[in-house]
Amino acid sequence: KEWCSFGHRFRTRLALGEPPSGEYSPVFIQWLECVYQLVKQAPQSFEFTPSFLLRLANEVFSNRYGTFLCDCEQDRQKMVAPDSISFWSVVLRSEDKATWQNPDYQPRRGAMVPSITQADYFVWEEYWWRFHPRGQQMASIKAAYQTVPPPLLATI
Repeated sequence: KEWCSFGHRFRTRLALGEPPSGEYSPVFIQWLECVYQLVKQAPQSFEFTPSFLLRLANEVFSNRYGTFLCDCEQDRQKMVAPDSISFWSVVLRSEDKATWQNPDYQPRRGAMVPSITQADYFVWEEYWWRFHPRGQQMASIKAAYQTVPPPLLATI
């Protein structure tokens, strides 16, 4: 939410609805990648799961929500808010919240010190491979496992 409130220029940086300019820069996606790395290293430290980050990364380009369509909060409120839905109003509904909330979340005190070694880096396959046949195959396998009843999963 802070990226929107503090004026990240989504329209310009992600070329939403216009050709990329010299200011095109996927900084927000790079930030999501960094958060993904932290979530993988300390999953219990976050209220959300990696699936939420993937949804956020996809929705920022979908133009489905007014949340990411402008370069500042003032433009968003004036030009798109009256005629669009906020991404946050959807994901914060109780029925939607259950899909991305981390049941293992434990608030922590103090700083989180992530490992910066390459050995602890995880490729965000769900994002980077999502349009590749390999990624689509991985998604279908994952979906198949999610539809298997829990007692059967214990025997696999």
